[in-house]
Amino acid sequence: MGRTVVVLGGGISGLAASYHLSRAPCPPKVVLVEGSERLGGWIRSVRGPNGAIFELGPRGIRPAGALGARTLLLVSLRDSSLEADHIISAIPASGIWTLGAIFRRSRRPGNRV
Repeated sequence: MGRTVVVLGGGISGLAASYHLSRAPCPPKVVLVEGSERLGGWIRSVRGPNGAIFELGPRGIRPAGALGARTLLLVSLRDSSLEADHIISAIPASGIWTLGAIFRRSRRPGNRV
């Protein structure tokens, strides 16, 4: 009989764990248990009253050790830190709402909308 692995929480970590377990050479049966009505944890999109879409989520990633380095490798940010000046958007009109202002997401730090 095959193994069953229960993953607690459908946030980004639980979803990533479930994904990688399912891609193992002999994958176990993966059961993902989430306590709320939606997956994603802190990560979600909401539409504001004017129709603008806001991407909500964690403020950063704090890698530690080899597993943390592998996590950064997955998002192609190896040897970098997640600071505002490293966030690059493919959508020119997008921005980050923080400190009471919208900051344009560009290759140059400090651009404010």
